[in-house]
Amino acid sequence: MTFGIGRGWLGPAMALGLGLAAGCGSAPEEAVPSGAPMGAAPVAPRAQGEDRPPVVEQLAIEPLEPVPGGRVRAVVRASDPDGGSVQLRYAWRVGGLAVGGDVPELQLESGRKGQDVEVTVVAAGAGGESAPAHARAALGNRPPRLLAVALEPVDSLRLGTPVKAVPEASDPDDDTLRFEVAWLVNGQPTGATGLELDTARLRRGDRIQAKVRATDGTVTTDAVTSGELQIGNTPPEIVSKPDLHFEGDVLRYDVEARDADGDRNLRYSLHGGPEGMTIDRFD
Repeated sequence: MTFGIGRGWLGPAMALGLGLAAGCGSAPEEAVPSGAPMGAAPVAPRAQGEDRPPVVEQLAIEPLEPVPGGRVRAVVRASDPDGGSVQLRYAWRVGGLAVGGDVPELQLESGRKGQDVEVTVVAAGAGGESAPAHARAALGNRPPRLLAVALEPVDSLRLGTPVKAVPEASDPDDDTLRFEVAWLVNGQPTGATGLELDTARLRRGDRIQAKVRATDGTVTTDAVTSGELQIGNTPPEIVSKPDLHFEGDVLRYDVEARDADGDRNLRYSLHGGPEGMTIDRFD
């Protein structure tokens, strides 16, 4: 038995018998997903002086799950029952459209996830041509990319101000991405999740980070950790309402203030008022 070789060296893969096989006969078989074996058709008896056509015994597409932008190749085993030489012809289709030409290996310049990649192979010899053999694979999923994670607001973070994680990510298949977030405070996990962190229970000087993963529902990226964002000083707030009263000839107003950071030594200054008005500098 002799193996026919088409326009491209198939190498040891010719003898592997991997993936799909397609039989030959009077009518071509339907395309079958790669990995589903098919038995070769029996060789017709040879009439006196008549050369018989070659046979495509097995055909598969490798890899089994190609991706857009990658390469695929047809792995073929073919023979001539009369021991003659065999030439192979290839025809490729992606998403139903002819691409690539008569080549055993194809660069997938187009196509999207889920579309079919199909190859049809015909073996030719002195006795004519084999029945067409078909193999099919589906374009697979490409993983998302997570490049960086930023935190907002960048400046003037105060207690009670929510911190937002802003991932920089993309998906080559245009899949909708979800983000898994773990928040760290001073390098320790907090148990908080989601793209926003409530800082009301934190303290001035606490350092905040977010560790983020992106997923398209099939593939999840490695985690990317943001830079640190530190909670700054929160200015005190005057909480009292004016309650003016006279003490002799002096009009007094007792000011009450509160500091979210817990600072106790608050200082006061007067910014405008009637002539002669003063304010105590300290509580």
